[in-house]
Amino acid sequence: MPSGGASGGGGASGGGGAVGDSGAPNTIPPVCVPSPDPTEVCNGIDDDCNGVVDEGCPSSLIWDAAVKQANLGDSQGGSEFTDTCAGDEVLTGIKVAVSQWVDQVQGVCSQLTFATAPDVTPYQYSIQLGASRDLTPHPDTSPSVHQDLLCDSNRMVVGIKVNEQNYTPPGGTATVVLTKIWLTCAEPILHLDSSPPGITWQSSTDIGPATGSAWKNSDYPAQDPLMSPAVVVTLQGSSGAWLDRIGFATANVGVMFSPSN
Repeated sequence: MPSGGASGGGGASGGGGAVGDSGAPNTIPPVCVPSPDPTEVCNGIDDDCNGVVDEGCPSSLIWDAAVKQANLGDSQGGSEFTDTCAGDEVLTGIKVAVSQWVDQVQGVCSQLTFATAPDVTPYQYSIQLGASRDLTPHPDTSPSVHQDLLCDSNRMVVGIKVNEQNYTPPGGTATVVLTKIWLTCAEPILHLDSSPPGITWQSSTDIGPATGSAWKNSDYPAQDPLMSPAVVVTLQGSSGAWLDRIGFATANVGVMFSPSN
């Protein structure tokens, strides 16, 4: 019943029709008119007038459980750390501090979301990397020169490589230090008609390296290249006075669809 109907002894409002308490005319919700072909398509419209928009269409991305990979680096020092991207993010780079060797590392995560081509019906879905944020640095501070290893636009981290060497400080105990670090980046690809639908990646390229002044040709390498479709969702490792070990946890990204009739 309209809220502006008869009240007490008052009569109806003027000839402009019923008026609500706010003084604005009451409105009647628009009637849904089915499309000539009422088959629901992904276009932001309730084509079949059943009260549900875009049923059976892609609705969101979903990450499965993360799997920890082995850390790179043979140093036994430092305290372990684990920094995980948010539930809608992937790792897209690291910020590194280097002097003689790698002193500090800080992960960078970016949102991974659906994108649609403008003015195209039905929607053509693709994947887009959006807003980024920094994770916690390890160790907390470093006076060394910083170097960003960030994937280009719309690319994400899919691998890491390091060089390391044995080092004995004056009067100290022998240890291992990381003298060089690279990342591998790749382009995420959306597959809606695969089984199951999800994200893979292609066109991998290396960025870096960030190199310490103590690096030598004799330093020995270690690497963790991923296989598609795994993507990086966690930066992990150990640090003390400098970065001792570094590694990833990975997950696969799938696609959720809204329910169909």
